[in-house]
Amino acid sequence: MKELCEYGVDIRTHVHIGEISDPNRIRTWEPITGLENISSNVWHYDTDYVSKQRPKLKEGEIPIWHVDQPHYLKHYIAFLYEVLIKGMEL
Repeated sequence: MKELCEYGVDIRTHVHIGEISDPNRIRTWEPITGLENISSNVWHYDTDYVSKQRPKLKEGEIPIWHVDQPHYLKHYIAFLYEVLIKGMEL
């Protein structure tokens, strides 16, 4: 996380409160982002992207990538390339 912050990426600790089996458990970020009530559509954006799905984001949604899954890093870089260089629509 520290290394990514050096590049100006907004990195936050993601916290789940409650039992894993509870689909309504609380999901939040530290520090608080104001995104605590985001749609479950983006909770697994990174996993969907890695599995070759390209979820379309709704108005106001942002793609969520979990930096605690280092095996996704190469996919995150590819995602950034597609969005920033090629101009892929989210």
